[in-house]
Amino acid sequence: MSEKTTEELEREEIRRRRLQRLQALQGSRSPSESSVSPTASSPLSTSNVSPSLNVSTGLSSMTSLSPHNPATNSPTASVERKLSKPVVPGSGKEMQKEKTVNSKKLICDTIERIFCVDIQSLGLEQSLNATNVSGSLNTYDIINQVLMAKLLFNRTTYEKMDVETSQSDSLSLDIMDTSERTISPCKTKTDSDMIATAPFDSSSPASMMLSYLIKCYDRATKEEKTLSKKHEVHLKEVIAQCKELCTSFSALVMRGILTEKSDVEEYSLMLFTYMMNDCLPMGYLHDLVLHCHSESNDQLRIIFQPVLQHLRQTISKATIQQENCIKPLSILVNLCDIKPQGSTLRPICILLTSNENWMPDVDTGRAFTQSSYLGPFMSISPFIEDNKELLSQYTDINMQGAMAVGASLAHVVESAGELLHSLLHSMLRCHESRKDVLMFLEKAVTLNAKRNRLQAEIRLSSSDGFLMYLLQVLQQLCSKVKPNTIDPVYIFHPQARIDVKSNSKLCATDKEVQDLVSELEMTNRFNAEPKFSTECFFLTIHTHHIVLQPWLMVYKRRFKDLRQIKRALTELQTGQDPLVIQALKDRFLLIERQQFNWTSILHDASLLRKTVQFFGLTAEWLLSLIETSQTLEGFVTPPKQFGTLPEYFADDMAEFILFVSDTRPPLLEDVKFIPIASLMVILICNKSFLTNPYLAAKLVEVVYMMVPNSKQHEHLQLLSIFTQNRYAQHLSKALMRIYVECENMGGSNEFYDKFSVRYHISVLIRKLWDQPAHKQFIINESMVKSGDSVFVRFVNMLINDATFLLDESLDTLKAIHDTQVAMRDVALWNAQPQQLQQSRQHQLGEDERQCRSYMTLANETVAVFHCLTNEIKQPFLRPELSSRLGIMLNFNLKQLCGPKCRDLKVEDPEKYEFNPKQLLSQLVDIYLHLECDQFAQAIVFDERSYSRELFDDCIKILAKNAITPKHLIAEFQSLAAKVHTFAVASLRQDVVHHDIPDKFRDPIMDTLMIDPVILPSGTVMDRSVITRHLLNSHTDPFNRQPLSPDELQPATELKKEIDVWKCSQGLQ
Repeated sequence: MSEKTTEELEREEIRRRRLQRLQALQGSRSPSESSVSPTASSPLSTSNVSPSLNVSTGLSSMTSLSPHNPATNSPTASVERKLSKPVVPGSGKEMQKEKTVNSKKLICDTIERIFCVDIQSLGLEQSLNATNVSGSLNTYDIINQVLMAKLLFNRTTYEKMDVETSQSDSLSLDIMDTSERTISPCKTKTDSDMIATAPFDSSSPASMMLSYLIKCYDRATKEEKTLSKKHEVHLKEVIAQCKELCTSFSALVMRGILTEKSDVEEYSLMLFTYMMNDCLPMGYLHDLVLHCHSESNDQLRIIFQPVLQHLRQTISKATIQQENCIKPLSILVNLCDIKPQGSTLRPICILLTSNENWMPDVDTGRAFTQSSYLGPFMSISPFIEDNKELLSQYTDINMQGAMAVGASLAHVVESAGELLHSLLHSMLRCHESRKDVLMFLEKAVTLNAKRNRLQAEIRLSSSDGFLMYLLQVLQQLCSKVKPNTIDPVYIFHPQARIDVKSNSKLCATDKEVQDLVSELEMTNRFNAEPKFSTECFFLTIHTHHIVLQPWLMVYKRRFKDLRQIKRALTELQTGQDPLVIQALKDRFLLIERQQFNWTSILHDASLLRKTVQFFGLTAEWLLSLIETSQTLEGFVTPPKQFGTLPEYFADDMAEFILFVSDTRPPLLEDVKFIPIASLMVILICNKSFLTNPYLAAKLVEVVYMMVPNSKQHEHLQLLSIFTQNRYAQHLSKALMRIYVECENMGGSNEFYDKFSVRYHISVLIRKLWDQPAHKQFIINESMVKSGDSVFVRFVNMLINDATFLLDESLDTLKAIHDTQVAMRDVALWNAQPQQLQQSRQHQLGEDERQCRSYMTLANETVAVFHCLTNEIKQPFLRPELSSRLGIMLNFNLKQLCGPKCRDLKVEDPEKYEFNPKQLLSQLVDIYLHLECDQFAQAIVFDERSYSRELFDDCIKILAKNAITPKHLIAEFQSLAAKVHTFAVASLRQDVVHHDIPDKFRDPIMDTLMIDPVILPSGTVMDRSVITRHLLNSHTDPFNRQPLSPDELQPATELKKEIDVWKCSQGLQ
């Protein structure tokens, strides 16, 4: 007889014995038991399970119903053979028999403890005595019979037995018990603060079955932990079989096969509730998922798809204030991390991406957040706009209290962010779900691409909470990306996940972009698919652009709104409509709460640190691109791959650094700031790398914030950027160039923007002047002889600014003085109409703000003059500059020392940054720094302000108030005498001025030409006059055509005629 035939006979004998035992059990069952026994109408009938289970067909049907029907080549066959070898003849036969009996007893005791049964009472003695064809004990079949008998024929008694046997078990199944705790320090716990789970009937047969199986699995786990090395070989696989069958039968219960109902949703709800209340033993969920996956994808979908929906529905109703609000997310993360050993396949990840809500067909970010499966998981928002209930937590508190509330919310946000990163990271590691995850991220970014526009429709974009988590997840995914793995031309790849075609480029023209794309296509650069590191980086930097930058804009705008409302409330009087006043107060309180909320979120150290790290990576990558075009003298032209990048790559970085410098300056000492500082310096020093003057100005402000001591911080590594960096030698020249070029920045606020930029540059110039190396760079630049040199143009703009700023500042001081004098006379002031009083008070406020702003800028401009003229003299004496400089000094000297100087006396001058003694001292020093005959003549040239009496009055004020040392006063007296001498001599020239021939007169200034030159248009002008004009505008003043100093041709013959005429008139 063949081995197969023998094995079949063996099985038939086992089935016959099982039938006899079950018939005996059926006869002894109570009516209540028989009411739930499988019949033709039960779920075990032919309509649900084939073959059906009944007495006539014997136990063959029971065997087919069990989760597995192992053959003799099962994984436990080797162990079973070791446990039940047949008695062999010869010596040791009795010892072998006794060893076999002891092993069987040990196995039975373990099974009875795990399943809380008495095997003898179940009538399984024959199975214990029976062996398979190899003579081993079939433990798998025994455990299967125990569970079948327990679940199907003893459903009214197994619960009682289980409770009596496992009173000491630590597994808590009181699943509906929840404790009341809160994460909020500001409110006590209420029912609404708890995240709720849907209840189910815990007394139903399915519920009791599942509870029993879970307890059995837990006991098996505990048995496994107590195994000793002596017993491990015998029992380890037996216990593994117990756990395997517990999960197998659990799957049958949740599919409704072992019960009269077939409501799979209700059975999945049981599993979901166990998960939510942490009532599953370790390893149970892992084994259940892998078992369902190994059986069929359909079984996995039937059981776990409803669970995934329950998780989504539960978290969609949760808020950040509730206890365990991110518990569903934690469960989802654990489910998605389950995978077979040694494999990257994750069954739940595949099931999740096959969900119909994974990628909804919508066209707005808001709809995507609401419809996508992950939307609710990414919407546990700390923003008031997303969660109106948070408003109460920011009531009647100051900024310190707001930060405390924000810290409690930040803990939940950080935990949720870490979990979301783990979730998407697991899904990305699963090859089958990676593409779907990338498509999800792409769509989340694309649907919100218009958020950074000035008139963006926020109601159509995703919530701020969703976008915050999207940003955090992408930041963490990028934390392992290396700069050398990022493809710089990815944005032109046909499969690129971001569209930046309409964005302005750093320095490339449209034609240069097209040329680069054509070149890449000809070299088949786009044949390969983009790498994950590249896609991740570009998705992240684009997300910063559409998320972080709009946040910073809103943040700054709210501060501005608060100031305006506060100013309006201050100016309103009691006579105004009380409804208007109350409406303003209500609006102020609402915006203040919102700003408290946003401040506590945007100032979070974790968010700022992660953003710093990402921008540090971006800077390192951009530097690696720039290094390809470096030369000993700097950079000639930017590399194509760099120039074609969107300019927001640098703009967003600069905007964020400015935010950090105001909120958390210590973060500037992070080592990640070193490449950022280096990048900023290089971009400033190389004009061809940036075409947007506003961006260059913003980078100047970033460097200003990083320069040591500019914001009360000093970092040695940052200091090295400005001292040891080989490109730093070009920094001072670049700053002077930008100072000049920002005159015509374009835009509606260019007049005010240029002064902001120039203030930062002025501070930087003075800081660099204090460092010997940079000081020498500036001196060297001043020695360039060209009339169009950067330094000469820089000085020209300094003169323009000093003239305008001092004039405006001192005029507004006079207006402030007049208003303050009027207000001192209370009777006269109260006699004025109330409307006039309000108007003058409003104007006083405007004058005070303007004066403070202009005086701050003027002080810095004069300070730059003061330090430069101390060691640089010759450029200031050029004809096109010296006369204008003399006029500026004389005019302001008259303002401070002239007969109307008392009009500048105001209350609390420090409030307006007005220090007349210091200003006068600096002006006198500048006179002395430039003292020479040529400059004395330039002073006399000013006929409007200069007078001998003015200088005498100035000397008296200096001496009376001890503003300058006595030796400097003496030097100033000497200069005054020299200037007076030249003034007397100039009277002769004034006499003959009316006799100058017309052809010798400058057509613009109507003065005698000294050095006539011919313009390309044929017009003849004095060189000093046209050069002064070209310092401000490179155009012909008569036809506005482009004109440079090199195009001026000397009028040699005319100059000779002028010289002859001067001699005839006795003029020098």
